[in-house]
Amino acid sequence: MDVHERADSSGSDLDEIRRAGTAVKKDLEELVGAVRRQREQIERRVQERPLVALGAAFGVGFVLGGGLASRIGGWLLVSTMRMVATQALRQFTSQLTQGEDEYEDYVRE
Repeated sequence: MDVHERADSSGSDLDEIRRAGTAVKKDLEELVGAVRRQREQIERRVQERPLVALGAAFGVGFVLGGGLASRIGGWLLVSTMRMVATQALRQFTSQLTQGEDEYEDYVRE
């Protein structure tokens, strides 16, 4: 391979590298935009419901800190699951009774 062939070959390699660099730059710009949008959405939710955000942060920190491995952690987990199950059951039964009322109204018509 002579000098001219090497120059042509390296020139096409440089073009390919430039194209790849441009594609990577575009992908990074899209990623940065998506991260910014997510951050803004999270900030809005935290401002709308700060206590929920605080509770979620506490829960994540507790779990990541190994809190579930302790007796207190196990007790907290069981207590929380009972509360959640109770609320879900109440909501479910209220929806059922509401559905029955709507059915009875429909039958009466």
